[in-house]
Amino acid sequence: MSPPATDFESKGSTHAKRRLSTGSIGTTTAPVHAYSSLTPMWAGIAGALVNGGQGFDIAIFIHDSVYNTDFASAVVPYTSNDPTKSASDIANHILQTFKKFYQEHLFKFLGASSLLSV
Repeated sequence: MSPPATDFESKGSTHAKRRLSTGSIGTTTAPVHAYSSLTPMWAGIAGALVNGGQGFDIAIFIHDSVYNTDFASAVVPYTSNDPTKSASDIANHILQTFKKFYQEHLFKFLGASSLLSV
């Protein structure tokens, strides 16, 4: 049996979101994305087959240059008969997880590393 999925536990700062979405004259018109002001972070990705090869457990670690700041894991369905589709599903899950974390926390990812199995 695979371990239960865990989502990121940290929450983005509402103050930072408000500051980065405020127009230059202090109005809350259309959001202005200040990508240069986002906190730089890195990611680590690990994965392994679980449930007798029926699922692929993916763990994503978010860290600054020194400390691990957050962690999430999920099991993505895996089909050994169609490795191309399984690889695409895994890649899509990873990218969607990064996108969700970025949007909630207003971080920019400078890099990611993964195990060879991923």
